[in-house]
Amino acid sequence: DHSEAGRIEAELRAAGYRVEGVTYGAKADINVVVEDVEALTDFVAHLTSGTVKPQAAGTAVVEIPEESTLRDG
Repeated sequence: DHSEAGRIEAELRAAGYRVEGVTYGAKADINVVVEDVEALTDFVAHLTSGTVKPQAAGTAVVEIPEESTLRDG
């Protein structure tokens, strides 16, 4: 259901998940980049009463900026 996908996408974004995109066809696919797959699985199960289960779509290399070690003054 596409309206349900919109709700799930909004909830994922509000919870701080990195949603890379949504593809709407016969079903909706929401692409999410995560480090903790188990946490995402639990969150989606909570949102959907267990009716939706995330599936791995591959891996990605993501650059994370280093924290600055310089201080003012």
